Amino acid sequence: MILPIANVLTGFVLSAPKLKELFLKQDIEKAEGALNGFRTPIGVAILLLGVVGLLKRASLFGIMYEWSWNYGSSYPQALIAIVMGLLLCANFFSKWPALHSRIMEMNKYSEWIGILGILIGLGSLI
Repeated sequence: MILPIANVLTGFVLSAPKLKELFLKQDIEKAEGALNGFRTPIGVAILLLGVVGLLKRASLFGIMYEWSWNYGSSYPQALIAIVMGLLLCANFFSKWPALHSRIMEMNKYSEWIGILGILIGLGSLI
C-alpha cells in the first residue's frame, strides 16, 4: 500500500491547480502551499518508488516478495509514479537537455496526469 498512497499524495501535488477550480479553493490552497516547498523531494521519492515497483512487478527482485503485500505495485501504479516523479523533478533533469525537453512537453498535461495518479492510487486502495 506504499505506492498507491504515494501516488495519491503526488497526484494531489500535481493536480492542485485543477482541483482548486473544481472544489474548495481555500482548503486546497493551504495544503498546496505546505507541499509546494517539497516538490523536488517528493518527485525523487515517487520516481524511486515507481522504478522499484516496476522492477518488482517485472520479477527482477526476488527478495521483495516477502513484503510485496505492503508495497502494492502494479504496472499502472509504477508507470504513473515514474511519470509524476519526472514531472516533479523537471528542474533536476535540466542538466540533460534531451530528457528535460520531453518532460517540459509533458508538463502541459501535468494537472491531468496528477488527477490520473489520484484515481489510480485510490482505485488500488479500494
